[in-house]
Amino acid sequence: DQLAQLYLSMGRYDDAIKELDHILKKIDPTLADVYELRGLAYEKKGDRSKAMDDYLKALSYDPSRQEARKGLRRLGGSEPAEKGVAGR
Repeated sequence: DQLAQLYLSMGRYDDAIKELDHILKKIDPTLADVYELRGLAYEKKGDRSKAMDDYLKALSYDPSRQEARKGLRRLGGSEPAEKGVAGR
């Protein structure tokens, strides 16, 4: 997560996404903060659709993720109602 944040701060969005993908695949696919951060990387990269998907995924695992909510607002997306983990 720290390496991905460093990549983001350096504008190395693809490297950040690759690192965050690794965390989700190898460590825990339910980490809301990782989806939130990957959403930001996609947003900075200009991939609006993937950014919105990740922000929504972050909120599905943790509805209190404020940065994901802000990201959705920046992209003009609608926020989901606060409820439990999606699909569970």
